[in-house]
Amino acid sequence: MKRISFLILLLTLPLLAVGKKLSVSGKVVSVEEDYCGKSMDYVLHAMLSTKDKGVINLHLAPKWYLLQRQIDIKIGSEIEAKLLVQSDATALVVQLKLSGKSYALRDPKGRPLWKAEPGSEDLFKTICSAPNKNSGG
Repeated sequence: MKRISFLILLLTLPLLAVGKKLSVSGKVVSVEEDYCGKSMDYVLHAMLSTKDKGVINLHLAPKWYLLQRQIDIKIGSEIEAKLLVQSDATALVVQLKLSGKSYALRDPKGRPLWKAEPGSEDLFKTICSAPNKNSGG
């Protein structure tokens, strides 16, 4: 019986480990565009310097989505972000506050809002996974 309970626990752990929620604020020290050949798109990342967490690599969204929403992140921008930090330390931006305006990029479970098709929530992560460049937190 203990063995079965242990196996059930092992099988359900990935379902429970959705990610750690974290709120950060700071100044953008760099903005990077990574080209994803599979999706033929550019994906933006911003390095955010925080006072208490060090420098965090924020995984934002495809460039077209940010342009469509008129989200202009540049070096020196002061931002606040609600993150979902995954087990591999990837910091997905769920909500972003920039210049007094709030923008939602993902739902609370980390699913991208720019992908409306069912089952596409992992598409962004699987076709274009950029190397993690976190150096703090």
